[in-house]
Amino acid sequence: MSKPRGRVSEIVIVVFCSGVFLAGVVGLIWQIVDYARSTVTVATITGYETRESHDRGGCSGGDFAYDPIVEFTAANGTHVRTVLAPSSEWCSPPKTGETVSVVYRDDAPAQIQDTKFGDLWWAIGAILFGGFFLFFSIGWLRHPDDPEREEYAETQ
Repeated sequence: MSKPRGRVSEIVIVVFCSGVFLAGVVGLIWQIVDYARSTVTVATITGYETRESHDRGGCSGGDFAYDPIVEFTAANGTHVRTVLAPSSEWCSPPKTGETVSVVYRDDAPAQIQDTKFGDLWWAIGAILFGGFFLFFSIGWLRHPDDPEREEYAETQ
């Protein structure tokens, strides 16, 4: 007869999955609220900075990524020239004069992001991962006739 699994480890799994799920939900809500408080505008690419790519293999085999330098006029009339967030990796040099939609907060227009919602993927992934494993771990925890359960072994 195998040794029954302890309830403590099962509860730890449920707590961990709940934490991952809640972190994803809070992160997603934070990003949505931040986006709702921001202003969307169109910026013009005026150049780019070159840097080493974050990927091990590089951008499609290349060793460099490009961060576009953009210019736009904020809602308060301030002219802003800044580098688009490095989280949006461009694998080929952007064309000067090309336009891109950007999001900025009114209190910090130089801190911009593109509108591709790339920052939301971690939150969505955490919700899916945590929710999936939380659902199955709670089901596993509640299953009354599992032969490895201590309660089941005692009734036999």
